[in-house]
Amino acid sequence: MRKNGINRSILGRESMELTRFAYFIFLSHVIPETGRLSLVKEIGGEQKSYSPYYGRGLIQLTHLENYEPYGNFRKFHSGVVPEKFHALGWDPDVLIAKDNSGAQNTDNCVDSACFYVVKRSGMLSHVDAGVTQDDAIKASKDVNGYVAIENLNGLEVRLQSVVYLRNILTDEIFKSEQVAITFDWRGNSTKEPVLNAQGVPVMEGHPPHQHPKKKFYKTTHTINASIERQTP
Repeated sequence: MRKNGINRSILGRESMELTRFAYFIFLSHVIPETGRLSLVKEIGGEQKSYSPYYGRGLIQLTHLENYEPYGNFRKFHSGVVPEKFHALGWDPDVLIAKDNSGAQNTDNCVDSACFYVVKRSGMLSHVDAGVTQDDAIKASKDVNGYVAIENLNGLEVRLQSVVYLRNILTDEIFKSEQVAITFDWRGNSTKEPVLNAQGVPVMEGHPPHQHPKKKFYKTTHTINASIERQTP
């Protein structure tokens, strides 16, 4: 983490609170990005439209345009790579992660995530800003792209992680083992049909390949976030 400037950016300040804020906002996004610290390679990534540049690392580096600057920073270009990585010039299966069963470069899984945080416009200041729900949502948009809140992936886990880590890493005192949090997000885990004014599904595409247009609909949720301390 020191290599990519995270330590330089959050250590040596007057308030050590900022150090804890930045680290645990970072961790609150690592938790859902890695399937609760169990994955470093995107499940089903090979079937994605952006394969082979699917998610790898702790904050999963995704898409060629995000792999390229990291490779340039690390000077990974070797000139001898599998054909599928020809456009990139280095092999992320070897240098970051090939699978979730041990074929991974642990240091680079961490390093690539830190690089993303530092280089993402505005993200470093957002993770330093504080530990409120709004702070966590801003950082979520940095990770997922600046999309409507209903399109943010894993938002409920990110917000629950922030509450849990606030209990562990700050002096904030909670009176029970659960905290109710209220937030706007998608109403369903899958996209739903878009309806016109008459309540009829809107179609997209051209015959004979038309299909219903779908999207996530925003709704308000209230859930209980557990802050009970856990042991491995």
